[in-house]
Amino acid sequence: MPLLRIDGSAPQGNAGKRYDTAHERQDLAAVIAGGETLAVEFKSERAGSLSDYELVEMACMANRDDDREGWVLLGVEYDGEITGPRPRQAAGTDVLRVQALLSNRTRPAVAVTAELFAVEGKDVLAIQVPRARSPVGRADGRYLRRTLGGDGKPACVPFHFHEMYARQADFGALDYSAMDLPGWGMDALDALEFARYRRAIRESRGGDSPTPSNALASSNALRGA
Repeated sequence: MPLLRIDGSAPQGNAGKRYDTAHERQDLAAVIAGGETLAVEFKSERAGSLSDYELVEMACMANRDDDREGWVLLGVEYDGEITGPRPRQAAGTDVLRVQALLSNRTRPAVAVTAELFAVEGKDVLAIQVPRARSPVGRADGRYLRRTLGGDGKPACVPFHFHEMYARQADFGALDYSAMDLPGWGMDALDALEFARYRRAIRESRGGDSPTPSNALASSNALRGA
């Protein structure tokens, strides 16, 4: 569920500024009550502030196996208890600087939305992370993905190359028809299938429009050449 700003924008440079309404607080409380999922992660700062390094680790949420909106909630314990986040700057928490940090230290850059909300009388730093269509990693080359761990609970685990490749295929981002096949020529293709393709074009166009005259012309037409 979306947590909407009051006016759809954030004033520049207001450290610790809150953009919330009773409706937004209710929505966020419902997200917290639902517990951690592949799309929701709680981050405790009871023992101390998360480092920038640890904060950027949440880039794994962009690589999640869930198409629901992704949230990383600082100041929430793993059991859902709200204890509040620690200020990230001396004057409080500047949500714009949090957004800039995550954008600058992820590749490709992730455009997150960070906002402070008051829930049950305590602050929660809510970071909305969009699901990426291509693998996202930290600027230093570390890639993680959000999935179910060995204990059946949501976790950030290493994102291996073959998993990235499969993910790209799932999104339809890989064009196998454009792959080079060394040692293969036109004679390896089924001439009957090309004939069926040309016949289908003739029948769909009523026979009035020109159709590819041979297999090579047909393959170029399929590729949009």
